[in-house]
Amino acid sequence: MYTLTISVILLLSVPCWGGIWERGRRLQKRKNFLDRYQHVPSKVQTARKLMTNFLDRNSNRRLKREIENGIFYDVVFLLDSSSSVGKKEFRNAVLALQTLITRAKDDTVYAGITFATTANVTFTFTNPLDAMKHIGQIKYRPGLTNTQEALEICREELFRKIKSGMRRLSYKRILIVTDGQSNVKKQLTLYKAFKLKNMGIEIFVIAVGGYLRGIAEIVGLASSTDAHLYRVKNMKDLLEIVQLIPPWDLIRQQQKTWLENMFEDVDDSLKYQKIQL
Repeated sequence: MYTLTISVILLLSVPCWGGIWERGRRLQKRKNFLDRYQHVPSKVQTARKLMTNFLDRNSNRRLKREIENGIFYDVVFLLDSSSSVGKKEFRNAVLALQTLITRAKDDTVYAGITFATTANVTFTFTNPLDAMKHIGQIKYRPGLTNTQEALEICREELFRKIKSGMRRLSYKRILIVTDGQSNVKKQLTLYKAFKLKNMGIEIFVIAVGGYLRGIAEIVGLASSTDAHLYRVKNMKDLLEIVQLIPPWDLIRQQQKTWLENMFEDVDDSLKYQKIQL
């Protein structure tokens, strides 16, 4: 009787230990998978990736097609103002976003949200020049990291209300600049991001920091890991990365036809002279 009881206990205990080991292997595999996103690429690599995916400047042919087809973007900047960012780094982020605007198509409109313990709309959709002015006036207000509220406000106040200046036929994008995982109602963060993605809105994430504890959430926020997720060491590096991207005016200049370039330096009075027969 005792022998039978012991045998039963052993048989029941084997799968139990096997389950723990299997669970441990799965957790380790998941950790190894996420570790690849801790890597911070070179500044040149990140600049190229931003230019190709966020600014959609991967080829002159595609850019020309976008202009001809009337493709235009409504972009919302979600800027992390939490205590972990710091005032100096926050100013670098502001300068980076202002510079990024000069690298984008000039028919893009922008809105801004800052978030710390709470989230606030700093300006609704407006043209690039006014957006740069509004961004420059943003004050650093430290606190916690309430990413989920920023996403909710973005959805309800900017993308669901015409009075926000949103354009009905535009391609809509969000650019989140943050230094880590949310810590206010963080269980809602990815759900709020999913609701935005379900509306057809792309979410780009610039994750700032050498090693991020909340990398799983960061990866989940982005619409994809290859085109929508970016890693930079600090906000100063982000500014330098954006400065590596050629300005939009320079790109547009290069796309002029040979005939337009031929007459570029010709006096206007000569351009339109009638030919005397």
